[in-house]
Amino acid sequence: CKFLNANNMYKRALCCNLSRVVYKGTAPFSRDITAPSDTQYNFRTHRSIRCSWVRQTRFVRQSFMMEALVLYNSLGVAGKYFEDEKEFRLFITEKLKESFGNGNL
Repeated sequence: CKFLNANNMYKRALCCNLSRVVYKGTAPFSRDITAPSDTQYNFRTHRSIRCSWVRQTRFVRQSFMMEALVLYNSLGVAGKYFEDEKEFRLFITEKLKESFGNGNL
């Protein structure tokens, strides 16, 4: 089945929008608060994206940016290279189905 349930569709939208913000610079102010963290060792598997907000209030933790960052980092997508956005979307779709299942259609 190629369709996603509502929860996975929401998570896919979070990941795709965050990818556009961070790597394509579509939202300059949002891009300023996120920084791909370079680790001491240059391994693709250990990279993550961090938020530079100093104070982590409830409002910040429930914001689009923080929810997307937590999901993006938990899926381990931050260091991977994709040819284009279509390949990224297909990868995210399969990763979400693998991680969270796709029931209740």
